[in-house]
Amino acid sequence: MVTPTRRDILRALAAAPLSALSACACRRDYPRGEIADSVTRRLPADVLSPQRLNRRASAAVIDAHAHFVNASDVPVRGFIAESMGHNADSRLRPLIKEAALLAEKFAERAPTAAEELTELEDLARRLSNRTGDWEMQRDAWFRDKRERSAEDVAQIVSGTGFERRYRELVPPPVRRSGRTGITADEVKEAEDQSSRAIDLRERAGVPDIVRTAQAFLQFLRLMVTYRAANIRTYVDAFSPTDGAGVDMVLDVLVDFDYWLDCPPRSAHQDQVKLHQYLAAMHGSYVRPVVAYNPWTDIEQDGAARDRVIAAWDTGVFVAAKVYPPMGFMPAGNANSAAATSKPRPDLKRLDEVLAAFFTACAEKGIPVIAHAARSNGRDAAHDDFSSPRAWDALLGRVATQQRRPVISLGHFGGDNPETNWTADFAHLMNVYPTVQLFGDLGYWDRLICDDPSACAAARNRLKDVLKIRVGQSDTVVDRLMFATDWLMLSQVPGWKSYVQRVREGLASIAGDPADVDKILGANARRCFTRLSS
Repeated sequence: MVTPTRRDILRALAAAPLSALSACACRRDYPRGEIADSVTRRLPADVLSPQRLNRRASAAVIDAHAHFVNASDVPVRGFIAESMGHNADSRLRPLIKEAALLAEKFAERAPTAAEELTELEDLARRLSNRTGDWEMQRDAWFRDKRERSAEDVAQIVSGTGFERRYRELVPPPVRRSGRTGITADEVKEAEDQSSRAIDLRERAGVPDIVRTAQAFLQFLRLMVTYRAANIRTYVDAFSPTDGAGVDMVLDVLVDFDYWLDCPPRSAHQDQVKLHQYLAAMHGSYVRPVVAYNPWTDIEQDGAARDRVIAAWDTGVFVAAKVYPPMGFMPAGNANSAAATSKPRPDLKRLDEVLAAFFTACAEKGIPVIAHAARSNGRDAAHDDFSSPRAWDALLGRVATQQRRPVISLGHFGGDNPETNWTADFAHLMNVYPTVQLFGDLGYWDRLICDDPSACAAARNRLKDVLKIRVGQSDTVVDRLMFATDWLMLSQVPGWKSYVQRVREGLASIAGDPADVDKILGANARRCFTRLSS
């Protein structure tokens, strides 16, 4: 008799009706690390390195901000309900609310960092000699993981409020005679329908909300599968043979502990070790970024800062990531009122650990990526925590220090026309030229609209700031970087066209091809100096 594995048991449980499980049940304790330190001393060969890296005459393209996480890595219920849900499209909000009720079931299906590492070690051993049909074995492994993820999503949502809400937005396939449930095949088809670019004639027959709902369904599929499989999805989309893709990607971890409800299932120390292993398996294509969480430092006596420094000292990680919309400003929290009822730690202590973090990064030369768009906060007040005004408080303090941090403003204010953050961040670059302040274009989804005229406003926001001076020799062109913010970008219909659309947009507004090459890759090497090693 075959003994069922933990994954088999979880798959069976997750197939049970939602009423049989408590929607509020989740792990209340934070997980302990399971991966031995020795794993990073026997890193594998680069058996998963893309086989179709771009060949072009111009400079390489570097994605300065992407994510390859799953639902076990984050407090997923709180992130879906609060960070994604509070300012979503009103038509999509009921669907997101239903997804939040199922979030812990998605987290239970997703492999933990330790579980994935065990499978990757086995895969690496089988592929290490690169003999025989090793590429077929590798591809079969990915197909299996992706097939399972589609089945998982279909089973989790079966008979739930999510499925009913989804059907209100997306009609069942024509071939389905009388059946309305979401099948694994439909989950797979949703990815194809939502991700590919379509022309205007085709778009006229498909409402935007249908493609948006399909994109959210495929986002949930990505959240239950292996991080390596998500990297493969990214590679397949962004490493074409026509020279229009990505040559290197920053794999950015996130840490939302304490800020959001329900702790993650994967310990953060395990996530760090897994992504170091993933980086080795992908050669120079994937470069990992460690996450920093100030509340963890408060609760665990500096554990988050220690983890950042230890990851950096491996020589593999290229930066650290902070996420102010979770509940903290870069500086000045104790002196700033916030109209929120969400819990926060002692604000004076919060300022102290943040100051220590930025000082440590400056001293060791660790670049810091920060979410810097008005989005993904726990509520509307938290959306403002990474505003230009909030960053001004930090930059004014560090500008006169001997060692100053390198900071990349993720999303560079975002393409939301309701804010002036892009222009305000460009102004900060001008005001503080001695601080190495950069920005990236992650999740500028208004640059990939199907109707080119609808992209004009977003492109003009960039065009208006590109020539602003930064010090004696730079302009904003020298500080801006290409990025996708994938997998968050995967919620946007047509996301597979992002690289080409952004390239076309930059060519139309920057003019000089050399400036386009700077933004697409050269500036990332200036910001993240380890990318050149």
